[in-house]
Amino acid sequence: MMDGTTPLIALDAVVIDSETTGLDPRSARVVELAAVRLVGGRIEIEGAFRRLINPGGPIPLAATRVHGIDDAAVTDAPAFRGIWPEFSDAWANAVVIGHTIGFDLAVLERACCWSAAGMP
Repeated sequence: MMDGTTPLIALDAVVIDSETTGLDPRSARVVELAAVRLVGGRIEIEGAFRRLINPGGPIPLAATRVHGIDDAAVTDAPAFRGIWPEFSDAWANAVVIGHTIGFDLAVLERACCWSAAGMP
C-alpha cells in the first residue's frame, strides 16, 4: 500500500488459547496450551501446537466441568517449564490473537515467573 500500512491479512499471526485451573489470573495454573498459525489469512494445521500440562496440584471440579481436563489427564504431562520453549517458538515473530487474550497473557506471564523461580 502507498500509505505505509499493512493489511491484516498480510501479517503472520498466531491464535493462542489456554485452559487453566480457574478464572483468576493471579492464582490459575495452566493445564493446556494451544497455538495455531495464520499465514496469508489461512490456518496452518500442520505444526499446530496443543499440549496438556501438569499444573502441580489438583484441578478443581469447576474447571474440569468447563474444559473437560481432569487430574488423570495431566498425570503424565510435563510441567509448564517443560513445554514453554516449544510453545513460545510456535508464536515467535507473529501477531498474537485470541479470545480473552488478556487473561491468557496474564496467566502465561505468571507461569513464566514461577518457572524462572523453579516452581512447577
